[in-house]
Amino acid sequence: GYNIDKSMCNGFDTISGGVDHGLPAAIVNNFDYGNAFVGHYNAGDIQYANHASIENNNLIYWKETKNFANGCSAHITGGYYAKGNMALPDQGTFIIENTTFGNGVMLEANHHCNVGITGVLCMPQYVLHNIKWNNQKSGNWIWFQYHNTQGHNANQNHGGIFTLSPASISAIEAGQVNENEMIFPSEYVSLVSSKFVYLLSLPN
Repeated sequence: GYNIDKSMCNGFDTISGGVDHGLPAAIVNNFDYGNAFVGHYNAGDIQYANHASIENNNLIYWKETKNFANGCSAHITGGYYAKGNMALPDQGTFIIENTTFGNGVMLEANHHCNVGITGVLCMPQYVLHNIKWNNQKSGNWIWFQYHNTQGHNANQNHGGIFTLSPASISAIEAGQVNENEMIFPSEYVSLVSSKFVYLLSLPN
């Protein structure tokens, strides 16, 4: 057929108050080994389901995404990642669930923050639900951008919040999680850059 209403191709319906036109899809049971980049620049309602990515320069390379229109789907579910960098996108709420991280993994927050025309917002939330962190790598496991390659200071290179889901926090409090597979020490549930001293100085 022929689409006579091209506004339906827009990401959001501006007439009805911003209804999200997103339609979820999934890349299922994909295996990546020995590649440079795994992923894409811009992708909306795309899920990686049961994805295994091992010994790639970038286990995931993802510049921009959005919250799922259905309000609940995870961007990564049931995955296994080892020996490489997770270059995570720079906007929205990015959900990783039921996923295991093996040795040599680095989680890189908003890796394309305000770079050229492909970096937009720079304060994403990374929600980690029921993940297993089996990474014995020494050094930093999570990297917040700190360098500025732009001719201005408007970008927020230190952005990004990593946090456990409420259900994962409850499981830890109930002693249902193996402490050797936790990404944070048992008394912590979130991580931001030390640049945000006002957050780090909040009581309790």
